[in-house]
Order: sequence, then C-alpha cells, then structure tokens
Amino acid sequence: MNDLPEVITKQTVGDVSVPLTAKLLDLVRSDQELVIEWTAPNYRRIELLWGLFRYESGERRTLTIKGKPGYCDAVIKELRANGTVESRRYVYR
Repeated sequence: MNDLPEVITKQTVGDVSVPLTAKLLDLVRSDQELVIEWTAPNYRRIELLWGLFRYESGERRTLTIKGKPGYCDAVIKELRANGTVESRRYVYR
C-alpha cells in the first residue's frame, strides 16, 4: 500500500470494480470527496495516562477519495480488504 497516492481518483488508481447498479446510479449523482484515515493490519497505537504518552507503530495514512459515490464505496471496500478504515468525513463544496 506504500504506492497508494494521497488523492485517489479514477485517473490515479485506475479502474476499481464498481457494481453495475452503482454505475447506473452514478450517472445522475454528483461527485463527492471523502477524507478517510486508513491503517494497515500491523498498525498499533498505545496511549498511557490519558494520551500523555503515545506510541504508534505500523502504517497509518490520511487519504482523499474523489469521484462518484459508487466509485468511492468500491475504493473503501478494497481498502477495508487490506486494512482498516478508521474514520470517514465528507467534504462538501
């Protein structure tokens, strides 16, 4: 996952397997932008004394996904297969 860009679009990642129903619905839906926190399976975080001491190991990345809702859901599904999606935040324009 080190080769994954910080901004994920159809142009940067390529074709992701999007279900046919989502592709049809995406024809009438507008683009969206998601900001997610992704962690690798080997990521560990330990906090002591209410966060005064913190230890982190493993890969943790902040990624932005831009595209139609069906495409964004398909990318998140693939990311979940390779790690954990911690949080999801929509960016409205």
